[in-house]
Amino acid sequence: MKRTSLSFLTIIILILSSSCASLNQNSAKKVITTAIKAKIDSRNYVIEMPKTLTTNYKRMFIPEYIHVSGDSLLSFTEYDNQDELNNYQKDFVEQMQSAKYKIFDYTQTQHRGGRIEVSFWYNSVYKGNDPQIVVINQGNLIPVRYKLVFGRSNKVRIYRDSYAIAGILKL
Repeated sequence: MKRTSLSFLTIIILILSSSCASLNQNSAKKVITTAIKAKIDSRNYVIEMPKTLTTNYKRMFIPEYIHVSGDSLLSFTEYDNQDELNNYQKDFVEQMQSAKYKIFDYTQTQHRGGRIEVSFWYNSVYKGNDPQIVVINQGNLIPVRYKLVFGRSNKVRIYRDSYAIAGILKL
């Protein structure tokens, strides 16, 4: 009898501790989700998109990021620093510079399950010498479209002109 009651008590303690752990986990998820939504609503957030680029010279870690700030985009990406031939110098990463763009048509849509999509576009200066692109895009400005998909964590799916990139929202 004593052994049965001890086993029963142990089972109850395990059930209570696991339910408390799940409550804490749900609470933590709710806090993160709330923080993500607040960042997006403020229109002042940074998304890091680190990647490694392999060139003839070496493997380079590129600390890419975009910073949405109101109606402006501060962008520090390989895309902003390419030359017309996509050549990479030995000190490419050290020479990278950020670029600032005006954001157009910023839209934010909330979907079921807490997923939030943000889309916008900006004009980037074309650095190449293709005459067709120059004729089509007056002033050498090419529209670049972004779609950001936020979920319940700080991981972000980024689509730059439909090209998929992984990112991390800084909280």
